[in-house]
Amino acid sequence: MLQIRRKNSDKGPLWLVEQKYTVGNDAKCDIKVTGLTGSEHAHLLVEGDTVVVLNLRKDANIRVNGQVIADRQDVKAGDTLFFAGEEYELIDPKSTIKSSEALVPVQPQGWSLKALNTGLADKQFPITGSHVLGRSKECDICLGVVHLSRQHAKITVTEHGLQVQDLNSSNGTYVNGKKVEAALVHPGDELSFDTLRFRVFGPQLDEDKTMMRPDENLTTIRPAVDVNAGKHANRSSKPSAAKRKPARPSVSAHSNAQVSSHGADSSTSPTEAAKSSNALMLLGGLAVLVGAGLAWFFLK
Repeated sequence: MLQIRRKNSDKGPLWLVEQKYTVGNDAKCDIKVTGLTGSEHAHLLVEGDTVVVLNLRKDANIRVNGQVIADRQDVKAGDTLFFAGEEYELIDPKSTIKSSEALVPVQPQGWSLKALNTGLADKQFPITGSHVLGRSKECDICLGVVHLSRQHAKITVTEHGLQVQDLNSSNGTYVNGKKVEAALVHPGDELSFDTLRFRVFGPQLDEDKTMMRPDENLTTIRPAVDVNAGKHANRSSKPSAAKRKPARPSVSAHSNAQVSSHGADSSTSPTEAAKSSNALMLLGGLAVLVGAGLAWFFLK
């Protein structure tokens, strides 16, 4: 994936991640050039590592390597484009990184954002000081993605981590999937600007390893307890049953017989008592009948 950058400018390059970019003097153009006529003077069509330049006005204001483009022309990394006198160059970041690595020693303690989207092909953006990220070519980190705001977010290096401030963007800034207005991010966090996702790398973090934070909701498992060992210990510590419980005195068969016979003599069963009561009532009734009969006989 290529970049386009204006020469002799302090602004960062524009990543060519979309399929088409407009060039003209209108503020809505992706590359604004005040010297051009019309709102859209030219188009850049991106096809992998090749870019096609279309001169919509077919004039001499669009040139490649000093040659006027009458209609269209393929350009590649290293070519120079002229838009009404303003000079731009196409850059291959892979070649730039390789050449810089050969000249500058690697500083693994620095902060950086590594792209997770396939469109950015694992590009890594160093973060030093304070950077504004967005779609505008005036941003420190310029990404030509339509979903980004022109000035989407501000990233600042602090002693406690990276401070991220959303700049009232249309589609939001996210840390580990949660939308934030401002947040402090650390190595291993995932930082997203709408659909663009980045992994945060920083001090004490290997580039190829992601630091995992402990999960507060993680269930911990205690060491297993040897149940058999506990049983053996309990057996050895408990006294025997003979020592704990004294033997009850035995009762002789003769004593049991005496208790049984005594209970039989001193009590009457309920059935026998009911029979005796019924017999007395019957005898009383017969006596009343006989007396009544005799009285009637003598009175007559």
